Amino acid sequence: MQASPAAGRLPKILVISNYRSTVTVRPEAEIFIGLAAAGFEIEVMTYGDSPYAEKFRAAGIEVTDFHPERKFDSVAAKFIRERLVKGGHDILHMFNSKAYMNGLRAVKGLPVKVVMYRGTQANIHWYDVALYTKYFHPRVDKIVCNSRSVEDEFNKQSLTDRRSRFVTINKGHRPEWYADTATADLSEFKKSPDTFVLTCVANARRVKGVKYLLAAMAEIDSAADISLLLVGNGLDTAEFKAAARKSGHGDQIYFTGFREDALSVVKASDAFVMPSIGAESLTKAVVEAMHLGTAPIITNIPGNKYMVEHGQTGLIVPPKNPQALAEAISAMYEKRTWCEEMGQHAAARITEILHTDRTIIETMKKRVVVGLSGGVDSSVAAWLLKEQGYEVIGLFMKNWHDESVIIANECPWIEDSNDAMLVAQALDIPFQVIDMSADYKTRIVDYMFAEYAAGRTPNPDVLCNREIKFDVFMKTALSLGADFVATGHYCRKAETEVDGKTVYRLLAGLDAGKDQSYFLCQVSQDQLAKALFPIGELQKSEVRKIAEKAGLVTADKKDSQGLCFVGKISLPDFLQQQLKPKKGEIIEIPAGAVNGAGVEISEELSTLTRPHHFEKSQGEVAGEHSGAHYFTIGQRKGLHVGGKAKPLFVIGTDVIENEVYVGQGDDHPGLYRKGIRIPAAEVHHTRPDLALAPGEKRRYKVRIRYRQPLEDATLEYDGEALFIIFDRPQRGVAPGQFAAWYDGEELIGSGVIH
Repeated sequence: MQASPAAGRLPKILVISNYRSTVTVRPEAEIFIGLAAAGFEIEVMTYGDSPYAEKFRAAGIEVTDFHPERKFDSVAAKFIRERLVKGGHDILHMFNSKAYMNGLRAVKGLPVKVVMYRGTQANIHWYDVALYTKYFHPRVDKIVCNSRSVEDEFNKQSLTDRRSRFVTINKGHRPEWYADTATADLSEFKKSPDTFVLTCVANARRVKGVKYLLAAMAEIDSAADISLLLVGNGLDTAEFKAAARKSGHGDQIYFTGFREDALSVVKASDAFVMPSIGAESLTKAVVEAMHLGTAPIITNIPGNKYMVEHGQTGLIVPPKNPQALAEAISAMYEKRTWCEEMGQHAAARITEILHTDRTIIETMKKRVVVGLSGGVDSSVAAWLLKEQGYEVIGLFMKNWHDESVIIANECPWIEDSNDAMLVAQALDIPFQVIDMSADYKTRIVDYMFAEYAAGRTPNPDVLCNREIKFDVFMKTALSLGADFVATGHYCRKAETEVDGKTVYRLLAGLDAGKDQSYFLCQVSQDQLAKALFPIGELQKSEVRKIAEKAGLVTADKKDSQGLCFVGKISLPDFLQQQLKPKKGEIIEIPAGAVNGAGVEISEELSTLTRPHHFEKSQGEVAGEHSGAHYFTIGQRKGLHVGGKAKPLFVIGTDVIENEVYVGQGDDHPGLYRKGIRIPAAEVHHTRPDLALAPGEKRRYKVRIRYRQPLEDATLEYDGEALFIIFDRPQRGVAPGQFAAWYDGEELIGSGVIH
């Protein structure tokens, strides 16, 4: 339900509805009075003389004396637009067709979320053109449905893929509304003091199923002392009166017409009946009867059935089944004490499940889309968010189609997506697989090929977070009405204020062995604002315990070691899809050939950060390789060269000449560099407010790869590049990787190593 207002404040809501009737609109109006009490800024556009106008004002809600008189009214649309702009509203919440049509016209081009309401599941058909100008309109962000049956009907009929627009929030009631309801004198409807009084309050509509109720009366023994009161206008038709006469209870079936004291009549009755036959939402009359402590008999239509626990708080029968309805009425008639007990329990249950306070909480609830990867971390992230009261949706990203390069039994995406689905089912949250393979290929795979071909070593996990999870995926989530996107990363988010503005801080996870803040080093402030990291405060062992206690299928599943949402790949097979093998020489460089070990030879930044440069003449051929682009600095495996005193490590590559340079031992000076250079265009500020000015130096902790211990360093910016000079020379500095710098536990910035 939330919009995306400026940080630090709740959304401002403009409501358009008709509040002239205090009784019928009371559940709706009380929602906004409750939201105002919770700190939301509310403006209600309605008739200024409506009974609820004064109640709104007393609650601190601004009331604008206006309501559209026609569905298509350019003057009304203009007025609504002016109020939205002038008031700086974040959400437009509308409750009737006149508001819908003019409101949708008013929001054109405005950054305002549009919320509508639907109270009945009747007449929702995909072929109804009118629906596409209202509920199925692309500008609508949310449709609040008064029962799950309405939401289900929308989802069934919608031709779009925006199922998550529909959300069920029942209109709540307060028991105190009914505390002063008088008990009507029903003596005029009784043969004797022991007459069992059954009441039905309904409009004269076919869907109410009154004809089946009259048919049920014909199934009941004519000697039974039962009076049926039919309260409502238009029920005294010739058809219904004839059915009453034929029932054998003609003198005990009363067509009372509309009564102002209908609630008092229901309170005085022994039982309440609502024989609806379908296409109804939550029925207000049933809610009221339960609040009054009158046991209900209802049909199991989708809108009502969840309110009543059969045999505990009332009875439920199939629709259009006079025999079953007659048996239910007879059972209550014959067991008066049981009927009274169900009435008491009904009052308690309806207060529990349909209270205004609960409706307000549901309305305030924020929506979070969780990237369910099929692993334990994202599973527990979703579980925690649901426990915290969020509305949670699970999405699995299908990033890869080619299974020929996936190592067998190492997290294939199909297995992972199935596990993610099982977790969603266990948590009872919506779940969907979304295909992002096209974006993944363009932004990640093609980038990887290009980097390897150029002799650099890319970090696909950092890129996946920047380009996919917190860009393409986040935009998809936000299009579903999400307020946040959550992942199973071991990191944390905090806030601070700088110059009156909220600034988001990316902090390391509390589990030092699992901290994944490095993988998020390229995330922006806008992306952090929408991100949640639910497990960042936990240890891995705690995450597994939570998953086990919650009965999640992923509790004991081992962690994935591959590309995000893809699986563990065979890198040589993967690279050979586009980078073909090419025979070349492995050149061993003696330690003494590295000038001064590459350190301390100058205090010039350009010299201290210059990569090693090797030539074939400096060493000798030690072996043969299948392609320089398959190797990275610091690599030991895959060289297949033996007979050396110490293991060989890659200290350099030349993809132009197709040569790989190696040195003996992990202490070889060619493995180490004193500093690195990052061009200004490649510097990313997670904290833009802490960016270095030209000529400025600052001390930070730096890491150049995931899980590397943080190293002390001095950062200096000259206006064209950022230079990082380490206190100790660093081993295996690979161009193309990311360097990230920290102030304590906070990640400040990052950049691509050159």
